[in-house]
Formats: sequence, structure tokens, C-alpha cells
Amino acid sequence: MQHQTGLLVAELDWIDFCSFSEKLPMSVIRVYPDPVIQAAILEAAEAAEAKIARILEIYQEQTR
Repeated sequence: MQHQTGLLVAELDWIDFCSFSEKLPMSVIRVYPDPVIQAAILEAAEAAEAKIARILEIYQEQTR
């Protein structure tokens, strides 16, 4: 999810995921955008934004 979000936000065509652990060879995996995962990320971000906007609305109404 972290890599898909990075690809989405930075509008990249790919990103290399590098993993290294002592005594093991380094692993490099090229990750490409996944439209299904990125659509879910956008949907979740929009839902979160709507909830935050509603919370701010309630707060502003109660502090006037």
C-alpha cells in the first residue's frame, strides 16, 4: 500500500522496492501502479476527507 500510494502521489511509472537483511542477498523488486489498489486508496482518502470535513463543520457550529 505504501508503494502504491507513493506511485499514485508522485505519478510515477514504477518504483524499486529494495529489501536487505544481514546474511541474505539484497532483493530488488520493481513495483508498477495497480489501478485497482490505487482506486481503493483514492476512495478511502475521499471518505476520510468527507468525515474530517463533517467533524470540522460540527466543531465550528458548536464554537460559534
